[in-house]
Amino acid sequence: MTFFQFIYRNMIRNLRIYVAYFLSSMISVMIFFIYTLFVFHPQMDRGVVIENTIQGMIAANLIHYLFAFFYVAYSIGALLQARRKEISILFMHGMTSKQFRQMVLVENTLIGSSAIVVGISCGLVTGKLFLMAGAAIMHIPPLSFYFPWQAIGITIILFILLFLLLSWTTPFFAHRGQMALLEQRKRDETSRISIFLSLFSVTLLCSSYYLTLTTTKFTVFIRFFPVVIMMILGSYFFFTQGIIWLMKFIKKAKGIFWRKINVIVISSLVIRLRENARHLFLATMVFTVGFCTLGIFASTNVLNKQFQLDYPIAVGYVAKNKQANHQKNLGLIKNELSMKGIHYTTASTVIKYIEVASKEIPIIAFSEYKTLSSKSGFRFREEPLGIYEAMGLLTSQLDQYPKQETYKIKKSNVELNQSKTGQHVVIPWRLLQSQGLIVSDELFKQLPATHTEVFTGFYSEKYIKTIGIGNSLAKEGRVMPSDHKNYAMVVSGTLLQNQIRLYRMIFFITLLTTIVFFIAAGSILYFRLYADLVAESKRFTIVSTIGYTERDRNQAITWQLGVLFLLPIGVATLHSLVAFVALQNYFALSIAVEMAIVIISFWIAHIVFFLLIRYRYLWNLKKQNKQSRREIHGELDY
Repeated sequence: MTFFQFIYRNMIRNLRIYVAYFLSSMISVMIFFIYTLFVFHPQMDRGVVIENTIQGMIAANLIHYLFAFFYVAYSIGALLQARRKEISILFMHGMTSKQFRQMVLVENTLIGSSAIVVGISCGLVTGKLFLMAGAAIMHIPPLSFYFPWQAIGITIILFILLFLLLSWTTPFFAHRGQMALLEQRKRDETSRISIFLSLFSVTLLCSSYYLTLTTTKFTVFIRFFPVVIMMILGSYFFFTQGIIWLMKFIKKAKGIFWRKINVIVISSLVIRLRENARHLFLATMVFTVGFCTLGIFASTNVLNKQFQLDYPIAVGYVAKNKQANHQKNLGLIKNELSMKGIHYTTASTVIKYIEVASKEIPIIAFSEYKTLSSKSGFRFREEPLGIYEAMGLLTSQLDQYPKQETYKIKKSNVELNQSKTGQHVVIPWRLLQSQGLIVSDELFKQLPATHTEVFTGFYSEKYIKTIGIGNSLAKEGRVMPSDHKNYAMVVSGTLLQNQIRLYRMIFFITLLTTIVFFIAAGSILYFRLYADLVAESKRFTIVSTIGYTERDRNQAITWQLGVLFLLPIGVATLHSLVAFVALQNYFALSIAVEMAIVIISFWIAHIVFFLLIRYRYLWNLKKQNKQSRREIHGELDY
């Protein structure tokens, strides 16, 4: 038998260990290929999608490739650990380090090349389906199928380099002494658990939850980074210290520990949780980010409704001066609206800029605010203003105004007292240079202006049909006040289309990436479980001699796997529900339903995945038990 025949037969013998590695690698290749399929699609160059979509796909591809790099590196190490006894025996029988590296290289070349071929093949077979689904999700015109030779070439080259590089370098970290030490390592390291760090983790998590639950739109930006850091550190110490300390504490409670199968379950969990602490922490963070991101960007309908509150006008135009081109521009807008068959009404108002302290702020008259509110279809409820009273001019549902503010007008003895905010957006923020105020008509006439502008709004119930209106005036549907033009302009239909595409693109990218992380997290646990399958089998065989039944074994395994698989997603769900309170501050409408759908969907998928892994593990454990029973009985007879 040649060396390569030995490697091949050895892989066939250990097929169950390689299956999860192959499947996860194949899915990583397939999703990378699908991303690349979108990036190099020929219709992308003809303006089918906004530029942000392509940039987002490229960024996601880079993140995905980096993740695949670390995942393959971890998987190779896990495979070597799962076969540590076998490799130690091979070294004892004369295998050299060079042969060991060759063996790992050949094994991973076979698995990697198979994963690349199958992954690209699956990508080609399902390519049209993903192009259709991606176009529908991202709200872009259908993308036709094409033969993606560029995507195939890039995928093959990058993943061949990845597998070869890691196959050649990883074995250097697994030399003979390390492999022998792994078999003899001391597994129960609970003596290192710190009560202080355990309590510190609970304190960090509780503090981050409190700060999140009590946040407002005024404090959300200030608290964001401190809360994220506290939650990450708290989660890390919870998995590496807190949960293990809890298991150790339960072991001391004899009434619980010695009850039925608890002695087996808790003892095994202490070991399992200790070995997989960092993996459980990373899985929790990935799930948390995935839940929050998918929950937000799945809320397209809510975001669209909020957009309508922020942009009640079909087209908005602000003339910054009195030059003649403004009438020409307004005429162009009217002609294009008429050509598209859009019935519209118009309203205009003067915007004054007054000097307050070291800045200029825009103001409009109360009567004009009332007129614009009515034109926008809002029910007007605000009470008339006093002579020196002002209201905050809402330019977005997320605008933040202080409860009480005094403005001293320069070149005047007037002091404005602002104690409330208007209820509706009548002039979107993209048309104003800063937040503004609403003042009484009488005061509006008296206040000196540094300069004036004229706002013209076009109102229509079918403003979604305004997509593409005024493209010669406003690229991408907007001209900002800071764009150094003598006008500012927004086209609501175009802006809404761009927003839908952007949000759905992020949702699509996050969904694919989260699926990869989801499968990888399960497969890594699969590696860790099968690494100790033989030892677990022998342990269960031994305890069966004192009355431990197969039913008890199945219950114990179910509890262990349940904690390992469901604890990360459980903690991530708690993190996400708390984070939802803070995220809700960014929205005028509730996104609770969409967030719940995302979390429940992942729970269902995760439970199905858990049941599948449990079935396979119990089946292999039962098979291994027969062999272990023969070995143990042979040792006892000896």
